[in-house]
This record gives sequence, C-alpha cells and structure tokens, in this order.
Amino acid sequence: MLNHFTLTQKISDKKVELALKNQIMDEGDIYYGIPYDFKTGLCELRPCAGIASLFITEYYNPNSKYYKNMLLIQRAILAMQFIKERTNSDGSTDLLETNFHDATHNAFMIHDLGPAMLVMRDRMGDEEEEKLLYSLCMEFIEVSIDAMVNLGFHTPNHRWVLSGALAYCYKLTNDVRCTETINKFLSEGIDCDENGEYTERSAGVYNRVCNQTIMMMADLLEMPELFDHVTRNLNLARMFFMPDNTINTLNSTRQDMGRAPDYRVYYEDYLYMALYTGNPEFAYTADEMLKKTLAEFEFNGNIKAIPENALILLHPEWIEKFSKIETKKPETDYERLMPLSGIMCKRIGNTALTLIAKRHIFCRLQKGNHTITMRFGSPFFGCGNLLSDEIEKTEKGYRLHMKSQAGYMAVFDEAPGTSVWAEMDHSKRRKVAIQEFEITADIEMSDHSLKMKFVTDGCGNVPTKLEMMLEAGGLLDLGVAEFFANKGDYIYLKDADSRYIYQDGTEFKFKGAFNKHRFGKNMRNTPSYDSNSLTLCMTDFSNSEREVEIEF
Repeated sequence: MLNHFTLTQKISDKKVELALKNQIMDEGDIYYGIPYDFKTGLCELRPCAGIASLFITEYYNPNSKYYKNMLLIQRAILAMQFIKERTNSDGSTDLLETNFHDATHNAFMIHDLGPAMLVMRDRMGDEEEEKLLYSLCMEFIEVSIDAMVNLGFHTPNHRWVLSGALAYCYKLTNDVRCTETINKFLSEGIDCDENGEYTERSAGVYNRVCNQTIMMMADLLEMPELFDHVTRNLNLARMFFMPDNTINTLNSTRQDMGRAPDYRVYYEDYLYMALYTGNPEFAYTADEMLKKTLAEFEFNGNIKAIPENALILLHPEWIEKFSKIETKKPETDYERLMPLSGIMCKRIGNTALTLIAKRHIFCRLQKGNHTITMRFGSPFFGCGNLLSDEIEKTEKGYRLHMKSQAGYMAVFDEAPGTSVWAEMDHSKRRKVAIQEFEITADIEMSDHSLKMKFVTDGCGNVPTKLEMMLEAGGLLDLGVAEFFANKGDYIYLKDADSRYIYQDGTEFKFKGAFNKHRFGKNMRNTPSYDSNSLTLCMTDFSNSEREVEIEF
C-alpha cells in the first residue's frame, strides 16, 4: 500500500496556504478571522472549525512546512473566537442555510475538531497562544455536550453524527453523559442492512457521513464490531461507482439524488478502513484514488478531498502499516439485486446497468462516461407512469411492473347537508367507471446489448411513451438524415433503426422504435421533459407489446 501520509503532505501544505489566504483578516470586518463563502455570501461556522482543525493539525505535524509556525495557532484562535461569539445560549449553533439551534451542526464541527484536539492535547507546549486556543476549543466542546445530549436531531444519519462527536467529547472530557447518550442511540440498532445500505440510501453524501462517524465510534470507544457496518457499505459503494468514476445516486432519498459526484469523496473511508482492518481491496481502492488526485495536483494544482493528518498522527503505528498492507484489485464485473433498497446494479466491463424501483427514471445505462436514462409514462389519471414497487428477478433478466386503478365519483345517494365542497363527506359517493391500467417492463443485459420488452394492459387507447435521455452534442444518425443534437432536442423515433454517436467513438444503436403519436414532450401527468438533454421518444397506445434493443 502507498504511504498516503507522506504522499499527501504537499497537498496538506497547499490547503494551509489557501486557508491562510482565504481567512478574512480585516479587523473592521464583521467576519474577521473566518473564511468567507464567495458563492453564498454566508459565513457558516463549520468552515471556521475546519480551518482551526487544519491549522492545529499541521502546527503539530513534523512533516509539514508549517510545523510549529505560531501563525497557525494565532489564526486558529481567531476562528474559534468567532465560533464562541456565534454559539447560542443553549450550546447549539446555527446552520444558516437551513437549521437553527442545531446540535447536529455542533456535532459536524466536532468531527472536524475532535482529531486535532486529541493531537493538541498530547503535543501541546507551554506557549500562551497554545493554551488560549486549547481553552477556546474545550469551551466549545463542553457547551456542545450540553446541546448534543439535550437537543434533538432531524434525520437517521444524525444519530451517528451525534454519537461519533460525543465519542470525541468523551475522550477529551470523560463526561459520562456522552457515553450514556451514545449507548441509547446504539440501542436503536445501526440502520445498515444486509447489503450495506443505510436508511437514506444517499450514496453521494450521507452514506459516507454514517461510515465516518461509525468508524470514529469503533475506534474511540474500542468497539471493533462496528467496523462490520462500514465494510458492508464500502463493498456496496463500489457498485454505485460508474465506469467514469462518478457515483450513481438515482436511488438516494436525499439532496444528492441525480447528481454524479466524483467517487473520490469516499477516499477517506477506504483509506481509514484499510488501515483499521487491513482490507486489501480497500487499500487498492484508496491507492487508486490517491494516484488520480496526485496526478491532478501535479498537473493543475487541483486539491481534492484529502483528509487531514490528525488521525494518522494519533495512530503512529499506521506509518509502518502502509508498507505492510497488501493490495488486491476488486472485481469490476458484478450483478446484484437489492430488494430492500429497490435497486439492481450490474456491470460488464465498461458498461453499467441500474434498475430502480419507485422512481420515474427506472433504468440507467452507462458506457464509459456516456449515459442513457429512461422513463415510461402515460397520462392515465395521473397514476400511469412506470413506478414499480419492486424489481423481480426473471429467468433472463429483471421485471418492473406497475398497476393502477382510477375512475369517477357518482352523485350522492342522499343530500350531503352542505353546499361547501370541503365539508362534504366524499367517502359516501359511489365510485363508478373504474378503469385499470398496468405496465410491465422486462429487461435483459448482455455484453453488448440491452433488450427491453414493454407491455401495456387494461384500459385501452391510453397514449404511452418511452423516453430515453442522452447527453447532447452527439451525432444522431436516422438513416435518411443525420444531425448534431442540442440540449432540449426532443426527437420522435420511427420504425427505422437509428444511431447516436459521440466524438470519442462511443455509439448506441436503437432497434425496434415505435411511433403512433406526438403527444410526448408535453404529455400530461408525466415528468417535465429534460431541457438539458437530448430526448429520444417512442410512442404508442395501449394495449400494446413492444420490444426495444439498444446495442453498444
């Protein structure tokens, strides 16, 4: 395994250089001593904790060019003084973008400060500035304990954020309220299922948050059994890593849904779990992520998510481990159905297929860095889109299915006793002219082809559409004509085969197109068309059976 400690030191020094530059040093500015967010114009407190942690860590890091540079301590004092001024009387802090009097915001800050504080406690000298900084940090730790044990939380992951932060607090204060609260949270059970998926299914954000906070509990509280949850999630996470090293987040229930973050946001998770457990596949993954980051840094100075060195300073035994941990390349081809998460992931070489239940985008096909996302819908009473409750394994592939029912209300058999619509008891109305409608999609992926069969049944003459969204800019070859597609283009394919070709040579060929109407782009009761993509649309009426093939 590579020595991540020494190889990332230039990046850590660059982070310090930029943090010093970005810290507001105008004493007349109301935000004196903190980093300013240019995009929002807000001055959140967590970045203050972040730079304080960075400055503390590198001040005590003998490998840093800023080692024992008192400027770092002085600048960290300014950041912590600002945090003190903005801390509420109940010990909580405000996350200006959304949550106020939020104890979990304190917890996130302590995850930044905690490792640095433990380093400082063990290595602090007799300088007055060091003592002042330590006092400011400990004051924040103590009021945060009050907030975290007495105030609430919003989301499932916050339980582990609070618990991990309280583990740091316990190490620094020995306050038994910390472990008492942690044990109460742990008694609820960690919500990581057998596949390694957390409740929020947030592959881009909150799965990582859970991993990192659970790792800290396992380490600080000597509970190695907790590492098992993180191991399961990191094995799962690789199935959401796409061929272009982005993360598939279409199944998330949080704000990262539909985004495509760089897979290196997991670097810290794989690095530390390799060091904690010796897992050779995690070590390989961390090494590959680091190689890419170092290459970018040398090429253009780009700084990615390199964690601070505090944990390694706290675990000097890891320095020797770097040279002893063997690496093993994990399998890149896989196929896994996860019913509890409502998702199926399959990869063959450079191509990945994702099927998703209960989502308008039910299918995502990616080859290299080019994707196709698909929706199947109709205007049937506002409940006619393919939102499958589950993904069913079939002999050759997988099936998604939806069945809905809708109709009308009849006149009251007896007068309702009021003319105010909202006051009427509409449950007493008879339901009449009830119609049923269902969509079945059978999907099979092989080395170079995706075959799909769509069947619509029930109510007849319902307009339907299959939409396939692709990145604009490629060449669409329709046989009798070809043109370069622009963002927002909405094309109705007819019976002839067609091809979509990218400049890098990647090509998708579409077979089995069908075209019975042009009520697609603005079809009522379906999601709005994607104005940032090229949409290829096939249309029909129920009842029908269609087979479509995409060759790649």
